[in-house]
Amino acid sequence: MNYDHIRSWYELEEITEKQENMIIIYEQEIETLKQEKEELRREVLKLKKQLESQFTLEKNDIPKAVC
Repeated sequence: MNYDHIRSWYELEEITEKQENMIIIYEQEIETLKQEKEELRREVLKLKKQLESQFTLEKNDIPKAVC
């Protein structure tokens, strides 16, 4: 029976450490993306309000036709 495919304890520990480090990196990136998403959401809402306000002003500035 050949046991060449079995990894050593050291190799398994090394793999586990690398995976744990990647999880930490991914969690940090997820947090950063959540913050960016929230900032972008606020900016979109702000721009939407400005656009609606501008559209309302322009609509009110149109002179009524004289019949």
